[in-house]
Amino acid sequence: GGAGGASGTGSSGASGIVVIKYKNDLRNRSFLYGGSGVFQNTMGAKTLDYLILAGGGSGGSFCGGGGGGGGVRIGSGLSLTPGQTLEITVGAGAASSPSSRGNNGTGSSITSGDNHIGANGGGGGGAIGPDLNNARGHHGGCGGGGGFSAPGTLLSNGAAKTIALNSANGF
Repeated sequence: GGAGGASGTGSSGASGIVVIKYKNDLRNRSFLYGGSGVFQNTMGAKTLDYLILAGGGSGGSFCGGGGGGGGVRIGSGLSLTPGQTLEITVGAGAASSPSSRGNNGTGSSITSGDNHIGANGGGGGGAIGPDLNNARGHHGGCGGGGGFSAPGTLLSNGAAKTIALNSANGF
């Protein structure tokens, strides 16, 4: 995730990636997706290994907490059929926010028909604020860090917590 802003805007989050590796009767092949695309099993691969990394959250502004890193999913032995098509979605890193809490990163995923494997984007970092809600980081793949809560010196807790995994957030 992006760094929190010491006296201004926090940094943007980094984009995610998806890596797939398959083996057919002749060789192993790997593909790195830095942007969304399509994989078609034209080589007769029977299984697929994958690494899915979602986009990171941006940092909060003005004494803000850092954005959380994008969530990660790793798996192996995903069954494939000849000619099967997989939709690859690579999540973007969150844009910086000039005067508030950071933004959440976007999830990354592999989808084929009704099968969906995904990772959640990182949570945006908290910002300086008169109340704890503005200072708290957002939930995400990894929660964003807490910002400075004014007045006083209280540094709120970040929002690193488990979230429900369902089709709405990539599972």
